[in-house]
Amino acid sequence: MSNRPIRVGIIGAGAIGYRVAKGFATHAETELVAICDTNPELAAKVAAELGAPRWSTDFRELLDQVDLVYLGVPPKFHHAMALEILAADIHLFCEKPLALNLAEAESMYGAALRSCKVHAVNLSGHYSASARLFLEQLQAGYIGEFRRAEIAMVFPQWPRGWQQNGWIAGREQGGPVREVGPHMFYLILQAFGPVKRVHAMMEYPTAPQQSARVEPACETGAYGVLELASGHLVTVKALCGVQRENEMTVTAYGTGGTLSLKNFSLLGAQDDGALQPLAPTAEAPNAITELVKAVRGEAADLPGFEVGLAIQQILEAWERSAATGEWVALS
Repeated sequence: MSNRPIRVGIIGAGAIGYRVAKGFATHAETELVAICDTNPELAAKVAAELGAPRWSTDFRELLDQVDLVYLGVPPKFHHAMALEILAADIHLFCEKPLALNLAEAESMYGAALRSCKVHAVNLSGHYSASARLFLEQLQAGYIGEFRRAEIAMVFPQWPRGWQQNGWIAGREQGGPVREVGPHMFYLILQAFGPVKRVHAMMEYPTAPQQSARVEPACETGAYGVLELASGHLVTVKALCGVQRENEMTVTAYGTGGTLSLKNFSLLGAQDDGALQPLAPTAEAPNAITELVKAVRGEAADLPGFEVGLAIQQILEAWERSAATGEWVALS
């Protein structure tokens, strides 16, 4: 395409959507042209604040005005909307998880391939300098021979204070495993390769629902194990409603050391030494800059829908295992 600014539309102007929209509004090579949200007051407010000339409550009204769309609506709407966006010959930057279930994720991936348009998933760890250093140090042998990894997700309040909405609190689409798990699972896939099978348990609130029409609440705790194709194990725990600070941690243990990425800050220790901060010396790529490169046909560093599909396989196996109590193999 020409060197004119890439025209961007935002669908979903919530907390994360606003941050993404602000990034596009301030980037030298993108032009934020439209905001869409089912809440008209919010759409109008964000459009006015960030200088987007148009806003709407119907995403279809944006499709003839943009080159690239950020899709930040709840997961159960991703599939149908993504198919329309790709069919309209528009590049797509989609929020995680990719879809509500594996069948929808597979359909979206197929549509993205057929469209030949840029497709990417918003995984913040991909653009974290500390996460990249975590991967580099593992590759360099910092921990020696890898033995085991752990994922910990601990939240005193769920939904978190900045993320108060019904679907994240509900069982169909929300909960820490669906919402935060993709970031953690992505790091595991990058660091240690494919997951072979999953065993999981979920804890749910015991209090009765107010009404049969109210969606069941999401998990308050979870515990599971990912068995990697290599045979190594990754333990996973999630716990909400405990008086601790928010924690999202991936820890790798080896014969010669430990690396722990906690809330996207890296700690490391070799032999029996204490964990110490490890500061990255190189910057990570910027998501919007990489999207611009990809749209212009240049080589870019983006996690595509194939990554979203791999994460969706883990989520689907997790849910099936929690329902049956058995190990579930990934396809």
